[in-house]
Amino acid sequence: MRGVVTDSGARIGARVVIDAGGTQNQLAIKAGIRERFTAESIELYMIWDHEMARRDVDEVFGHTMEFFHAFPEEGIGAPLGYGSTLYIFTYRDSIHPGLGQFLVTQGDVPNLAKLLPRYFETFTGRLERWKKDIAPRARLRAVMWDVCPIYAGLIPETRRMPFHGDGMLITGDAAGFEASAFGDGVPNAWFSADIAAGVAIEAVRAGDASASFLARYERRVRAHPFIIHTISDRRRWNMRDLLAGRDMREFKAKVRDHWGIGAFRYRNMGGPVLKASLAALKERPAVAAEWAEMFRRYFRNWEENRFDPLSAS
Repeated sequence: MRGVVTDSGARIGARVVIDAGGTQNQLAIKAGIRERFTAESIELYMIWDHEMARRDVDEVFGHTMEFFHAFPEEGIGAPLGYGSTLYIFTYRDSIHPGLGQFLVTQGDVPNLAKLLPRYFETFTGRLERWKKDIAPRARLRAVMWDVCPIYAGLIPETRRMPFHGDGMLITGDAAGFEASAFGDGVPNAWFSADIAAGVAIEAVRAGDASASFLARYERRVRAHPFIIHTISDRRRWNMRDLLAGRDMREFKAKVRDHWGIGAFRYRNMGGPVLKASLAALKERPAVAAEWAEMFRRYFRNWEENRFDPLSAS
């Protein structure tokens, strides 16, 4: 790699190229470093882009963690294990609710152009949280499609693919770092980007951008307490087993153990989070106060049972 050529033909030279182009980007494949993701590991994602004033985003979503689950027949979230629960991604002056489903589900190709909009309409029509707190402050601006390698890390062949080459480092979804544990590749994108930036600086200073020198990026990523743990965690995938029994008590227990307080058990996410947190505190001790506020508000919501039962009519 010696740089990139943009869509307009501009040529930008670089000693090290950091590929953060996401799932659809073919750069690492064209460079001969990686292969395509299998269809069984790719999710088609529909995103509804809503404008929302920054102060409203902060007031409605600030310092909170939200997740929405339901059984498939309720028509609210994609079938567990075969697609994402519904997420709401927040930005400075907009929000992006999104819902996904595998391109191939149990050997079939579902009609996602009809399926996902219907799910979202059911969600917004039944969820009191959406109708009272969000909809009055949000205005639909666009509907978009995207893809993500939702369970790529569970496929050994994909997990073994390299994410560096001569003059090139690959981060985030482009490297298959979507977190199978909880369907959120954002932290892994941050972590891998931070590691890639450090290695790129070292390579430029040493005047060596060879694959052998850049291999230190791959070693550091694989040694990171969070990245590899989350892409190979099978708990969310195993939640498919709940579909057969339809046991609501077991369903709630597993959801809370997975995304709620139980997620912080050392064997689940507690260990990796603790190790990553200690490293962050060492770099910037003041971040502890910000974390305290976030979890104070989150656990207050939990203790007061401030949850909207999706199964209620």
